[in-house]
Amino acid sequence: MIVGLVHGGAHNSSCWGLLVPELEALGHQVRLVDLPVDDPTAGPEEYVAAAVAAFDTGEPLVVVAHSLGAATALALEERLPLVGLILLCPAIPYSAEQAPDQPADLLLIPPEANPVGDDGMVHMSQADAIRYFYSACPPDVAAAAATRIRPQGLAGMVPPAELRQIRVPSVLVRTDADAAVGAPWSDWAALALTGRPAVVIAGDHSPFLSAPADLASTLDGIAAGWSARVVPESHRDLTRAMTATLSTLTPDGGIQVTAVAFHFDEATGRFQISLNDARRKARNLRRTPVATLFVVDPDNKYRTLEVRADVQMEPDPVFAFAAHAGARYGHDFHDHDAPGETRSKVTLHPRRIVATDLTPT
Repeated sequence: MIVGLVHGGAHNSSCWGLLVPELEALGHQVRLVDLPVDDPTAGPEEYVAAAVAAFDTGEPLVVVAHSLGAATALALEERLPLVGLILLCPAIPYSAEQAPDQPADLLLIPPEANPVGDDGMVHMSQADAIRYFYSACPPDVAAAAATRIRPQGLAGMVPPAELRQIRVPSVLVRTDADAAVGAPWSDWAALALTGRPAVVIAGDHSPFLSAPADLASTLDGIAAGWSARVVPESHRDLTRAMTATLSTLTPDGGIQVTAVAFHFDEATGRFQISLNDARRKARNLRRTPVATLFVVDPDNKYRTLEVRADVQMEPDPVFAFAAHAGARYGHDFHDHDAPGETRSKVTLHPRRIVATDLTPT
């Protein structure tokens, strides 16, 4: 699995130095990004752009985002082919308007330990970095890490645009001795963002330094459960097939199976379909947003690809997606609609992908 690591505020990619070899020893490829934390003018868009530039190779990946870096990672699921997202000791500055029920103890760091200079930057001392970030690290590791602390621009610490549950598979991992972020806030964020309780491991705010082998094992275990949601390289050619069958659930519990044209979004690794809202399958998906897409190799009936998925439906009011998805078929799908009919963009978020090859040998 390819793992993209997003560091937190006041850090750079060197903070992952002890974790990278542990992940590589478990068979993962690792990619790193340096966010522009020490640029006082850089805001969320610049942070996201840096991560996309570092990770955008068209290959599926798991992103692990630490602390303030989690805010950047939330914007990546529509920009990259994410298999899943792991929020590690996240510190996401949601506003009171966005999340009035969030616990108050997001940051346990007192203001005097995060002094803001006239340059619009937060300047944490090495002693405070050790106290709040590296409290469980061996002394030599903590001292070395503290020397790498950087000024953090306030422009990069604004709340994300919205609070919503992450659509790709996701897990929040917190530690039992985090001196920087409160456990009640982390547990609230786990449910709000991932829909499931936090995974709790031993360590401080920086377990990639205090317990790198244990953290690598935890991340590996989470990623292993997600690998079955990716189209394997052996069957990527079937994402370019011209038709597939779509199975949806009818109101009486039956199954409707229909041949459909589809679009495979290389940027996100997801299958998408343009549906006329008046059709039975569109009504089925609104009622029960799950489906299976089944692709048969047109040149070899023994090779198939099955995508069992949750479904997200979005209005396509000006038929932009209908035109985009229809381009490889040589026409706009909206051309088949009656006057006044509308369309939706249907995105399949895989629960499981099954690639089969029973070609006789």
